[in-house]
Amino acid sequence: MKTLFYTSIFVCFLASCTIVNKNVINNKPNQSSLIDYKRLTYKLFIGESKDSIEKVLELRHAYLADDGVIDTNGITHYMNISEDLVNKNKLGLPALFFTIDKQILTEFSCYLDVNTRKFQKDNILKTLSEISQLFTLLNSSASKKTLAKTLKLNLDTEEFKEQFYLDTVRRVFVYQKKRSK
Repeated sequence: MKTLFYTSIFVCFLASCTIVNKNVINNKPNQSSLIDYKRLTYKLFIGESKDSIEKVLELRHAYLADDGVIDTNGITHYMNISEDLVNKNKLGLPALFFTIDKQILTEFSCYLDVNTRKFQKDNILKTLSEISQLFTLLNSSASKKTLAKTLKLNLDTEEFKEQFYLDTVRRVFVYQKKRSK
């Protein structure tokens, strides 16, 4: 009886070890799961563990989003507000937000103050040129022009929703990436 019990526990353990996130193979993300914020520096991706993110960035619990409760077996929100200034004259500190579900990153957001007084196409393009140092997807002039014209840029795939937008009321630039449902 003990042998059967230990054998079943061992089989369950092996089964849990073989479950692999389809976006991570050998701890490496596929290209579609990479987060575009400082992509070459941080190499963060949707599906990454909280522990590996903390090796790169300091995470603080966003207690207002979770009513002060950290749930290691459920959804918990974290933030990082210790990034460098983008531009001392116009842009402030990036605020990074992470949604972690069962210790795995499921959603990422970056908010950046944009102190542009007039949201005209020329001013927006100039601001986007400064922001593009943080986002490789904004290096193309077509992406910047679309974002300047419509104030949003959606780059959705079958697996992920990725969006850039300018909130003209709050004067904030936002980048978000999450799994498609």
